Amino acid sequence: MPRAIVRDDEVLSGRWRFDGTTIPIAAIRSDLRYGRAETRAQYKFMHLTDEEIDAVLAFAYPVVRHAGLDVEYASVVVECVCGEDTAMATLHPSSETVVCVCGRKWRIMIESELLNPFEPSNQLDIG
Repeated sequence: MPRAIVRDDEVLSGRWRFDGTTIPIAAIRSDLRYGRAETRAQYKFMHLTDEEIDAVLAFAYPVVRHAGLDVEYASVVVECVCGEDTAMATLHPSSETVVCVCGRKWRIMIESELLNPFEPSNQLDIG
């Protein structure tokens, strides 16, 4: 019987994992999607069963928090209509103003939008 897929805010910062392990489910899915043929064997070496690996592929991530966007550092280059480029680094660019040498001002905004709010993807294309 496969171990349960669980999450605990105190373990791996709340990432989904198999009970009793610190192997993130997202890492397994990513490795299977972008990995080589031996990826499954590598996880079996870590004592995961075929049934558990298949459970990762079938796992439908439930909603556990509100969506958000946390930008810790951003680097932008404004390519102004005047032909000049203005580079800027910022630590919290929810809305930032960049002033080009020509005097034009540009507002930089970073937004996020959830594109499939009611249909979590539990189908992983690994082919």
